[in-house]
Amino acid sequence: KVGVVGVGARCRLALNAELKGKVDELAHANADLHNLMAATAIATVFLDRELNIMRYTPPAVPLFNLIPTDIGRPLSDLSPRLDYPQMLADASHV
Repeated sequence: KVGVVGVGARCRLALNAELKGKVDELAHANADLHNLMAATAIATVFLDRELNIMRYTPPAVPLFNLIPTDIGRPLSDLSPRLDYPQMLADASHV
């Protein structure tokens, strides 16, 4: 019985180490993405499949009147400063 528990514990430790490595990789990729977004001069709004705001670049803030609490809100809730009436239709086709 002790040998079986020892094997199980080693498996859990190996699995935990593998999961930690994956989490670290994702954290690094996420940091890289945030750094890229902060450094870009292109106004970009990232949406999920339901057209909810996931993130945006700093140049998009004045164009879409964005505030931090807009994350998760539908794109249709925004009052953009753009003359682009077909924006929602175009966004739904991307």
